[in-house]
Amino acid sequence: MSLLGSVMNPPIPYIGSIPGGKLTPGFQIVIQGVAPGHSEGFSFNLAYGSAIGAPRSDTALHFNPRFTQNCVVRNSYKNNNWAGEERQNGMPFTKNTPFEIIVCADVNCYKISVNKKHFCDFQHRLPINGVSTFTVEGTINVSSVQFIAPNMPSVPAPAPFMNYPPMQPPVPLINPAMPLTTMVPNGLHPGKMIYISATPVGAERFTVNLQEGSYPDCDIGMHFDVRFNFGSNINQIVRNSKSRGTWGQEERSIPYFPFAGYVPFEMIILCENGCFKVAVNNQHFLEFRHRLTPFTRFNTLNITGNVTIQQVRFQ
Repeated sequence: MSLLGSVMNPPIPYIGSIPGGKLTPGFQIVIQGVAPGHSEGFSFNLAYGSAIGAPRSDTALHFNPRFTQNCVVRNSYKNNNWAGEERQNGMPFTKNTPFEIIVCADVNCYKISVNKKHFCDFQHRLPINGVSTFTVEGTINVSSVQFIAPNMPSVPAPAPFMNYPPMQPPVPLINPAMPLTTMVPNGLHPGKMIYISATPVGAERFTVNLQEGSYPDCDIGMHFDVRFNFGSNINQIVRNSKSRGTWGQEERSIPYFPFAGYVPFEMIILCENGCFKVAVNNQHFLEFRHRLTPFTRFNTLNITGNVTIQQVRFQ
C-alpha cells in the first residue's frame, strides 16, 4: 500500500478529486475527525462528480451518520434519485469523540471500519471505476483525509541507522495545522523512518506520540515529551508508554538537551525490532525500547504542544 495524498483540516463542505482519477479494488480512504456537540449529522460521499447541490452528482456510496436518528444511513444516488437506504449495525459515533473511518473498495463492496472495528459492507450499486470525487458534508471537523492505493512500488528500506541519511518521502505534510494527528503510511515496521522538521514556539513543552489510532486514551507505544519549563521540569525529555489508560515508568536520562525556543530542529524516529531510535539535528540522541507489542500496531503520529511544524515525511 502507498499513500497517494492527504488533506489536513479541510473546510467543510469539502469536495476533492480522488488521486489517480478513479478507484480500484484495494483503494483505501482514511478519514479522521470529530463531530462537535451541536452536530445533527454528517456524510461523506464517493461520487461521479463534484456537484453536491440539487441535482447532485451520481453517488456510489453515501455514508451518513445521523445523531438525530441514532443511526448510520448508507445509500446510493443515480439519475437524481436516491435508492434504498441501509441502516443496520447501530451507531458507532459519539459527539465530541474523535473517530477514524477506513473505507476499502473491494471487488464486490465497500468495506467500512470505524475505530479499528469492521462496521459494515455496502454492496456496489454503481461501478467503482466511475468514482472520481470524495466529498464531506454536514457538521463535522475533519483533521485528515488520506488516500492509499494498493500495489504501488514501495520505497526501499533505508541503510542501517548510522549517519541518518536525508529522507526522500513521496508525500510530505507541509505546514500542517496543530495539533497534528495523522496515520503513518503503511504503518510501522523495521526500517520505517519518520522525519519531523519543526520549531518550538513556546516556553513550556511539546509532545510526539506514536500511538494506536486517534481515539481518546488509546495505547501509546512511545511518548516523547520535551519540557522546556513545565512545573518543576526544566529542559527535560520524558519518555514513556501507555497501555489501557495506564502510564508506564518514565525514562528521563539524556546525554544533552538538543532543543531551544524558536530554533528550528530536525528529528528522525527510526523503528527497529527492539526499539525506537531518535536522532535530533542529524545526530543520534537516544533509544526507547519497545514495551508494548506488537509495535506495528502503533499506526498514528500525534504531535501537540508549543511547536509549529514545517514538514513531516515518512520513509
